[in-house]
Amino acid sequence: MYLCHTALEMSITRASIAFGRDRSTIAHACHRIEDQRDDPAAAQWSEGLETLLRMAPSPGALRGVEAPSAPPRPCAACARLAPFWR
Repeated sequence: MYLCHTALEMSITRASIAFGRDRSTIAHACHRIEDQRDDPAAAQWSEGLETLLRMAPSPGALRGVEAPSAPPRPCAACARLAPFWR
């Protein structure tokens, strides 16, 4: 939830819809992670994840690249988030 909001720049409202949760739940999750970032190890870990997500290509960036014959099925969470990446 936190990474969707910060790294993918998804609004709290959009994240709440994607995860099927209330906006206050998303906000609470974000506050919990921010509070944990006072620990240098936790801050480094979350910054690394944010960086990896920001570096990932967008779904549209891969157009023109030959796709495998049978694409892997996304996990349930990714499948729910897919409409919000467009």
